[in-house]
Amino acid sequence: MNKANMMGNCFSVILLSTITITSTSGAFEVENTTADNPSSVAGSDLNNDGSVLLLYDDIPPDQAAASPVVRLPSTQPPASPTTPETDIAAIERSVLQQINSYRVSQGLPQLTLNMAISEQARIHSRNMASGIVPLGHTGFEARIQAIAQTIPYRSIGENVATNEGYSDPATTAVAGWLNGPRHLANIAGNYRLTGIGVAKNSAGQIYFTQIFLN
Repeated sequence: MNKANMMGNCFSVILLSTITITSTSGAFEVENTTADNPSSVAGSDLNNDGSVLLLYDDIPPDQAAASPVVRLPSTQPPASPTTPETDIAAIERSVLQQINSYRVSQGLPQLTLNMAISEQARIHSRNMASGIVPLGHTGFEARIQAIAQTIPYRSIGENVATNEGYSDPATTAVAGWLNGPRHLANIAGNYRLTGIGVAKNSAGQIYFTQIFLN
């Protein structure tokens, strides 16, 4: 079933992906999830609580394992066709507020928003929204290198998402991340800085990137 049919049947589309990389002797090491170390994440998790249908729809084969399409019933009115920059900024602020609220509820310190990290997150979201790169973590090492020029780090993670047709896209994205163990591992991880970037394309799809740094 393609996206047009999904929307025609009153469904909205959410896509999620996550990755964590640790600096090891100047190299970039991708950590895979293991039963003994669930906080090390690479790829994307599946929300199997019975309320969603997971599809691999219109995703290239080499991206499918990391970018599931999650189909949810749409119970909210569609978002407006255009999103002014002020609304994009409001969405970014909402993501930060919700992520930090969750961390505080778990006894974790709030993340400090960093503009240099946010700029890298925005570039990636804009590239995904414009179709320059697919949903996922293409160019992640380049983002790490750009950030590392001014901010030393020990570990860095990234969550991405996209959705359309929701009146509160920030809450939809954050809820999707919180419902996934691998995304949640980044959200509740041992990080101190974050950057958030949101972009929207002419089709109304909103793309999210959140980078975590320690």
